[in-house]
Amino acid sequence: MLRYLLLAALTTQAAADASACAAALADMTNPQSKNAAKNALASFTCPNVLAAAGFSWTSGDTYAFAARQHMSDFGDPDACESIGGFRYVGVQYPFGQWGLCVPRECDAENLNELLKMGQGLTGATKVVSGRFRFRMGAGGGFMVALFVILVVAALVATAFEPRIVAHVKGIVYKEDYALVTEVYRGPAWLQCFSLVRNYDQWLSRREDNPLSCLDGVRVVSMLMVIHGHTLLIGIYGMYTNVFSALYPPDGLVSTARGQSLPSDEFAVDSFFWLSGLLATRALVKYAQGRGWKWIPQTYLFRYLRLTPLYFFVLLFWWKALRIVGLGPLWLNQRGGYRRCKRYWWTNMLYVNNLVPFKDTFTEQCFGHAWYLGNDMQFFIILPLFIVAYTFNRRAGYASLFVGFWASIIYSLWAAGHFGFSAGVGAPPDQQTYYYVRPWTRIPPYLVGSATALLLNDVSSKPSRIICEAMRLVALLILGLCYFGAYPFWQSPMKHGLKRLNHSYVALTKPAWAVALSLLCWPSFRGHRGMIGRLLELPLWEPLAKLTYAMYLIHMPLIEIFYWARRGGRIYFSVPWWCFAFLGVASATGFVSVVLYLFVELPFHNLVMLLRKRLATPPARRVDDDDALAELAEPLTEPVSPASEVEVN
Repeated sequence: MLRYLLLAALTTQAAADASACAAALADMTNPQSKNAAKNALASFTCPNVLAAAGFSWTSGDTYAFAARQHMSDFGDPDACESIGGFRYVGVQYPFGQWGLCVPRECDAENLNELLKMGQGLTGATKVVSGRFRFRMGAGGGFMVALFVILVVAALVATAFEPRIVAHVKGIVYKEDYALVTEVYRGPAWLQCFSLVRNYDQWLSRREDNPLSCLDGVRVVSMLMVIHGHTLLIGIYGMYTNVFSALYPPDGLVSTARGQSLPSDEFAVDSFFWLSGLLATRALVKYAQGRGWKWIPQTYLFRYLRLTPLYFFVLLFWWKALRIVGLGPLWLNQRGGYRRCKRYWWTNMLYVNNLVPFKDTFTEQCFGHAWYLGNDMQFFIILPLFIVAYTFNRRAGYASLFVGFWASIIYSLWAAGHFGFSAGVGAPPDQQTYYYVRPWTRIPPYLVGSATALLLNDVSSKPSRIICEAMRLVALLILGLCYFGAYPFWQSPMKHGLKRLNHSYVALTKPAWAVALSLLCWPSFRGHRGMIGRLLELPLWEPLAKLTYAMYLIHMPLIEIFYWARRGGRIYFSVPWWCFAFLGVASATGFVSVVLYLFVELPFHNLVMLLRKRLATPPARRVDDDDALAELAEPLTEPVSPASEVEVN
């Protein structure tokens, strides 16, 4: 009985609070109110929706105009709350979000109650507190504690390093003097965490590496990913002039220079090409003389190499970083957290680009990790091509050729059947059924694999004229791919371009990979030229080793950059985009160094210790250049330093 009385009392109180809120809102829209000055000031700090809703002359066109020009305007929360008797709340509308300054009598609960009764804010769907914040919980505490443990392990491991011990004892340690008696005094597994070892490993150089140009390709591709995402995330609710500044017919994406936004996605195809090239190169060498056992071993070591950092970043983002944001915009993260609660296991099994099948792009956990699912699936089927190549070289090339064209033919059919577009008019499910599916994204990987086999079979050096011709053709193809979507972003798009649009969707990603092979082949054979020298700058090598961590962490940092604050107008401009990109790229690089030294490399070293125990030795001696260590590298880092553990 007491329970029902308490429930009735709470219901009565909620109704009374809602009535008081409704009265305060009505007073706010009343020009004759004694609080008219405060009401006007409060309306000035945020979009004047309440006032507009109170006048009968407000038409639907007014709302449409406001939504088009200010899709998401969060006003000035601090200015609102500095006015006595007012509070700041976030209001969600079908077209976006607005921040509103409402009377103190109205909190999020009261306003939502009014929405249920059909009163209050016209057109709103939900109201959230202006001071909304997630709680960390036990999972977040565990991730913070785990990171602290890793830092402590790194410090303890570093304390056992001979040069550190020598420094503490006051002994002069000469870098050019090889210590014979001074060896690492801690256990081998502990040395995996040593900052001295990991720092040296990070900055170590690979001498006379014919594939060193790939370092530049990796870094440039990673910067393209950050460049595109820095703009893309802001489209979802942060730019006040999103339609006029970005969208067709007059926005940036309809201009030639604006093609950098849609074309930045080719960076992922560069990663697929790199992965196919280097994984194939490593597997061909490692498979020699090892029977069939090398296949499950490569799967095991690849999984162990990629997953620790992947799992750490995903869980840290999901459980710990949730507390860094404040306000209604940060509430958008709740959808991502709920999806991870349902589908985190798909990330650990690398099927997050397939499950759930019908809503993959909108329902996947840690969305940008779809790339890793594809890459792992390509790696799983790669031994089939290697076995065919080992049995008969022509069979190996033929299998790659068939897979390459089968994917392209399917993409051509799907583009015409489902109406896929490289510009305006793209269907909403194109991301799910084309962008993240392995059977449409595999051609660049197969091109990389074929390039690796050609490197193994073709030893002759092309002439300088042929090298320059290859570079010229490569640059032409890259330019056509990068700027070729320009006609498809004009609104309305010409009807005669429909088939060309479908061909662009299906052919440009494979063409991009072919162009990369043509561009890098002269460098592989010693004809570097200006482009080769740029891609082989010593600067790229340490940065290239960070790209796996950068790829994983860049999206959480962009989310913090845009969504972790309560309000703030962002008027988009190209200079603003450039500075935002530089800021996000710098922050991503800094955080990735921490992740690389304290998380990625320690677990990589542990995997190498495990490999030393489990790897099957070849039936005969082969010069594999630490092939298994090479194939274990995420995002396909070129040959690992010779200082790492030997295979035999």
